[in-house]
Amino acid sequence: MRRILLAVLALFVAVSVAGCAKQGGRPDSLAMSSGAVKSAVAGWKVYTNPASRYELRFPKSWTVEDSGEDGVTVRFFQDKKVGVAVKIITFSNWQEKLDLSGFYAKQSVDLLKSDTVREDVELDGQKAVWFKGVKDRVSGDTNRLIDVVAVNLDSRILEIEVLDGWDDAKVIMNSLNFYPDKVISDLK
Repeated sequence: MRRILLAVLALFVAVSVAGCAKQGGRPDSLAMSSGAVKSAVAGWKVYTNPASRYELRFPKSWTVEDSGEDGVTVRFFQDKKVGVAVKIITFSNWQEKLDLSGFYAKQSVDLLKSDTVREDVELDGQKAVWFKGVKDRVSGDTNRLIDVVAVNLDSRILEIEVLDGWDDAKVIMNSLNFYPDKVISDLK
């Protein structure tokens, strides 16, 4: 009887470990205290995207590649441009002012209507949606699952894709600082 219980326990542990590995180390929550973020980013580099109006911190050992002055696509690599760990894509929304439902209804893959698990989260005080286990829409590898965090900043929508390096990606997202939208009447 004891052997059967030990075998069942061992099987349960093996399945649990395999399940965690399959998720790629995804955390249970994106939330971090400001003190934990401040401590984690000590010595990290600063990336500023003036076109998309945000800045963030990323590990010193990582490299960054962006699409230039338009600031539309930014890729962060853990190891000398071998395998993107985090990618941020900015979509213009200043004319249409779509909410995330309207935005995704116009995309080739409507994440809000997919069977993807999602959770409401907050990034720099902004409401966002965390889509967990999305089929990689770019590589064409339907077996590769990534996570996408989407935030609507009125004039722009940001998608943050986490492909690898969840420990650092969580800190990166918590270090985000969005610049506010300003219009002429706001400037005095």
